[in-house]
Amino acid sequence: MFVYLRFVLLRMIAFVYSNINIIVIDKNNKCLFKVFAFDNDPDYASEGLFRIIDNRNRVGFADILRNIIISPQYKFAHSFKNSRAEVAFKGRKK
Repeated sequence: MFVYLRFVLLRMIAFVYSNINIIVIDKNNKCLFKVFAFDNDPDYASEGLFRIIDNRNRVGFADILRNIIISPQYKFAHSFKNSRAEVAFKGRKK
């Protein structure tokens, strides 16, 4: 999986880090979406999907081919495992 992911990222998309965000750009330098940060790195792909966030910090999911699969709409979301992800529409960190 890691080798395939690296190949796709180099040919199709790139992760760009700033002091505030991690964004995904395409080969034309167009910003596609912001990526959820996990351990100071972009979220890892789990079952082919990784978490993305919108300007209101709502969480959604995109695939490694840059397609948004689930639009950002959740307050919190875990990575996919066994074709499911735990999500919440509201709440707060404790």
